[in-house]
Amino acid sequence: MAIHSEAALWALSSQILKTLRNGLESKVRKNNRLIIFIGKAEDPKGIIQDAEFKKVIMDDIQQMSTKNKLSSLEKPKEICLTLDAFSIENDLLTPTFKLKRNIAREYFKPQITFMYDQLVKQGF
Repeated sequence: MAIHSEAALWALSSQILKTLRNGLESKVRKNNRLIIFIGKAEDPKGIIQDAEFKKVIMDDIQQMSTKNKLSSLEKPKEICLTLDAFSIENDLLTPTFKLKRNIAREYFKPQITFMYDQLVKQGF
């Protein structure tokens, strides 16, 4: 899998994380759809597997992609939500906190395959 603009992808990822971290409370007040996920906070696995929660995240990604004028190649078509943090301990990051791409590709291979299969089913 080739990433056409890795810098754009990382910038978008950082912006998404910042939005999720800093804006969740205000989004809960503004967007009633997120209120249901606060109740599920005791079960994080349940939240990340919830299709509606994933849709909310994808909607935000699409809005940010459009706002930042990303090309269609730079816009994520599918995402995988996970509780596994990228860390040195699980060997996904170097000691200088750079992503070990080959190891990450193998680590998330089942999820990547699943996402591609979903895209094929959707006609991408």
